[in-house]
Amino acid sequence: MRRIRTTWPAGPDRVAILLPVGVAVTMAFCTVIIQTLALMAIMRFVRHELRLGRAGVEFCWDVGIIVGATLVALAAHVVAIASWVWCSAYAVNFLNSRKRLSFRNELHDAG
Repeated sequence: MRRIRTTWPAGPDRVAILLPVGVAVTMAFCTVIIQTLALMAIMRFVRHELRLGRAGVEFCWDVGIIVGATLVALAAHVVAIASWVWCSAYAVNFLNSRKRLSFRNELHDAG
């Protein structure tokens, strides 16, 4: 009976795997931080409105509070999405520059 190999040798370029994983883990943590900051701002805003006595008094004030909280959450999502786009573009550019540098070194060594 043939035995199945359970471990694989390490690839020649570990950066090809480690860089995207590292960027994804870092950005997931940053996304949590961004959303937490937005939630803290929303909670502070709602407490402020409660302290002033505006919340729960009139329907229009309540709608304004909900709209304000929703806009803060939307802004946090836009910031998180923009940071993901920026970091993924940076990672792609980094990998492409490494490939170009590696290709240049191969040409230099061959010539």
